[in-house]
Amino acid sequence: MNLSDTVTIDTQRPTITAVTSVKKNGSYNADEVIPIVIKFSEPIKVLNTSTPILFVGSGTVINTVYKGLDPTATMMTFEYRVTAGQNFSPLRTEAFTADITDDIGNLANKTLPSSTDTSLSGQNIIIDTISPPAPNNLDLQIASDSGISNTDNTTSDKTPSITVGCELNSAVKLYNNATLLASNTCTVASAGTITLTPTTALTDGTYTFTVKQTDIAGNISSASAPLSVTIDTVAPASPAITSPAASATLTTANPVIMGTAESESTVEVTL
Repeated sequence: MNLSDTVTIDTQRPTITAVTSVKKNGSYNADEVIPIVIKFSEPIKVLNTSTPILFVGSGTVINTVYKGLDPTATMMTFEYRVTAGQNFSPLRTEAFTADITDDIGNLANKTLPSSTDTSLSGQNIIIDTISPPAPNNLDLQIASDSGISNTDNTTSDKTPSITVGCELNSAVKLYNNATLLASNTCTVASAGTITLTPTTALTDGTYTFTVKQTDIAGNISSASAPLSVTIDTVAPASPAITSPAASATLTTANPVIMGTAESESTVEVTL
């Protein structure tokens, strides 16, 4: 080495500057893959002595899969696959182990940024694998219940409106058996009860309505208790008086009128 040669002394250790994910803030359910990137202050080398390990969770420690370095060697990528039964609010890093140096051999400082004590560098990624409860309190809306009473679930409305209790922000769907009839979103404004109205007119008959809801993470509830609704738009046949006979002379002010009519119909007699 000549006296004029320049010597650079570097004792600066690589440090972790951030831990992030390309996933947007939101809720994710089972089988979702969450990429997690650890960013370093300078290019690094991973020694062959061990495979880097990143643990994530939120009190419960879950291992991830190491995927390698990016071309700049400043970002290390891991993947976390959500498994049924895992629920973290929010997802955060728990621990990180690896044998890492910079180009000249300074050992990396593997301390995670303080922000990751609560989340991934400020991100709000929720892991939710719990199905929402089945929607409840299915009922034919009073305005649609045109039967003898407003609670008999009989209507002449071919697009009857059904009210149902739901979980906030869930996507709610109305079915007749397995056929989808309508959908809606349970919002704050709906106060936990929404109305579902078939988008296509139904034919006369008896329908078995059920409702399912899907939460913002994609978990689907079981079906609600069924609601049986009868749609009848056909006017009944004219009733017939069988007694007294036509043109008969009545001897009482309160005669008994007998006749035939459609079952469960209301009959009005005018004298």
